[in-house]
Amino acid sequence: TVSVLYCVPRMSISPVCANTIAKVKRNAVRLGGVNGIRALSRALGITRDDSDEVVKCAAFVASLDAHGIHLSDAEQNALWKWLDRTAEGIICPAEFVAALRQIDSPLRRSMVFR
Repeated sequence: TVSVLYCVPRMSISPVCANTIAKVKRNAVRLGGVNGIRALSRALGITRDDSDEVVKCAAFVASLDAHGIHLSDAEQNALWKWLDRTAEGIICPAEFVAALRQIDSPLRRSMVFR
């Protein structure tokens, strides 16, 4: 079994990073419909090595590019800095997907938790 941390990084999010996450989410839904985030999640799972639970920067960017989600260098750096808590050049893809799936709207959040 694979044990993965399903938590968003503790570091506060920069405006560039928040905008990048919103851009990735919009494009994933636009390109993949209702299953866009799920398809991106599977792609990130495929890019992982069998023995590791992490994704390296090059594989992460390649997965986004393969799904038609192109980020500038500044967007990539801001997102990577936020996701890579240990500064080892690797991230857990579950943290990225959790950030994409966050419920942003307070109205929607209240409807979901009813």
